Amino acid sequence: MRIEALTFFRFVAALIVVFYHFGKEATGFTGALVAGPQMVTFFFVLSGFVMALSYLNKEPFEAKSYWWARVARIMP
Repeated sequence: MRIEALTFFRFVAALIVVFYHFGKEATGFTGALVAGPQMVTFFFVLSGFVMALSYLNKEPFEAKSYWWARVARIMP
């Protein structure tokens, strides 16, 4: 499965969140571009889906290596 389109949607969601943080007065945008809180949820769900695709496409899938990579990424 190609994930380039999903990555583009993640970019759009992140951009909408940035516009939301600048405020309607600063950007002049209304409508969907002020839907920042909803786009945060969309971004995280889509990111989880992309991560699951990337890990499940590896042969063979090892849960130990998955969790080790998650802990290594989060821990400073």
